[in-house]
Amino acid sequence: MNKGKILMTGAVIFMCGSMLAACGKSQGAAVKQNLNWMTSAEIITMDPSKVTDATSFQQIENTTEGLYQLGKDSVPVKGLAKKTTVSKDGLTWTFDIRKGTKWSNGETVTAKDFVYSWKRTVDPKTASQYSYIFSGIKNADKIVEGKKKADTLGVKAVGNYKLKVTLEHKIPYFKLLMAFPVFFPENQTAIEKYGSKYGTSSKTTVYNGPFVQKGWTGSNLSWTMVKNKDYWNAKAVKLQTIHFAVEKSPSTAYNLYQDGKLDTASLSSQASKNLQKSPEYVVRKANGTTYFQFNLKQKKFQSTKMRQAISMALDRDALAKTLGGGYTGSKNFTAAGMTKVNGKDFTDLSQTKESLLVTGHHKKLAQSYFKEGLKELDLKKLSFTVITADDDTSKSIGEYFQSAMESTFGKQIDVKVQSLPTKS
Repeated sequence: MNKGKILMTGAVIFMCGSMLAACGKSQGAAVKQNLNWMTSAEIITMDPSKVTDATSFQQIENTTEGLYQLGKDSVPVKGLAKKTTVSKDGLTWTFDIRKGTKWSNGETVTAKDFVYSWKRTVDPKTASQYSYIFSGIKNADKIVEGKKKADTLGVKAVGNYKLKVTLEHKIPYFKLLMAFPVFFPENQTAIEKYGSKYGTSSKTTVYNGPFVQKGWTGSNLSWTMVKNKDYWNAKAVKLQTIHFAVEKSPSTAYNLYQDGKLDTASLSSQASKNLQKSPEYVVRKANGTTYFQFNLKQKKFQSTKMRQAISMALDRDALAKTLGGGYTGSKNFTAAGMTKVNGKDFTDLSQTKESLLVTGHHKKLAQSYFKEGLKELDLKKLSFTVITADDDTSKSIGEYFQSAMESTFGKQIDVKVQSLPTKS
C-alpha cells in the first residue's frame, strides 16, 4: 500500500498564544530603541508574489509597503495611496500614489511597480499560490487559468503616480485586500537582475517600507531589520533595529528571555500555567488557524466519508487544552474576533449544522464513517503520514493527531508523523 500524506499548514493552532513580554525588564532595549524578537519558523521567501507563510508575511509587511496598511481593528489606513477614488458603480478604483517614495536600490516607487507586481503574480509562470485572490479584477481568473495573457489584467498606470484598477464586479472588501502583501508593489529592475534568486536573501531583495532587512542568507536562523531612513513616514517609526531569532523550542526561548537575550518569548503549556501571575505574562490574539490538509491526489482521501471520519475523531477543544497558553478549538477556518457582520461575529454566522457536525468530536459516528470509507475504498487498513513543522507546538499537534486516530480506529489505522522545517 502506498503511503498517503497529510500536510499540516497554518500559523496559530486555534486562537491565541501566551508569551512573556519584557515590559520594564529590558530598559536598555527601550532606551536604545532596539528590540530582540523571536519567531518559531524560518523565512521562506521575501518575494510578495510567492509568499504563503506567517513568518515571511511578517517580514514583508515590515519592509515593504502597499497602497494601504491594516490599522486598529483591521481598519485600512492609507499607505502609499494618498487618495482613493471609486466610481459610482464600484467597478473602477483609482489610487493616487505618494510622490518621492524610494526603493532601497534608489529607484522611485511608481504606479508601474504595482502594475508589474500584479501581472507577475497572476501569471501562471510565477506559480503564485495566492493568484486566486485577484479574482474579481478584470480577466484575473482567465489569466490564472492560462486562457488570457497577464497583460490583459484590469490594472494600468496613468502616468507615474496614478493607478487605475477595473473590476468585473463589486468587491466590498477591496480596500482591505490592498493591505495584503500579495498586492504590494515590486521593483522590476531588482527582480530582473536577480531572477529566481529574488527574495531568497536580504541582499537579493529591495525594500520600500519602514525597515530594511539585513543578514538573512536564505537559510540562517537570525537576521535584523534596520529603520529605513528613506521611508516616507520615517518619523513615525520609533524602533531603530529589530533583531530576529528563530526559536522552535519554548523552553529555549524562555531561557534566552531570562538571560536578557530576548525581549519576548512564546511559552509552553506548562510555563504558561506557571507564569500566569507574572506582570510580564501577556496573551496575544493571533487571528490565525492551523488546519490539516488532505492530499486529494491520494485515492484514499478522495472518500468523503473517510475525510469526515478523520475530522470527527479529533477533539479540538482537548487539543487546545493540551497545548495550553490560551489556545481555543476552532470549528471553521476563520479565527473568532476578526470581523463582525451586523454586530455578530463572522464565525458565528458562517457555521452551519452540517459543518459543526464534521468539526465536532463524535467518536462512534467517526468509527461508523471510517468503516464505510474502508469499504468504499476496498481497504482493510488505512496508512498515511502526517507532515508537520518542526517547532515544538507543531510536533505536539502531530503527536495528538496520531494518538486520536489510534484511540478511535485501533488497528485499522497506521499513522506516522514526520516533522520537517517549514521551508521544506
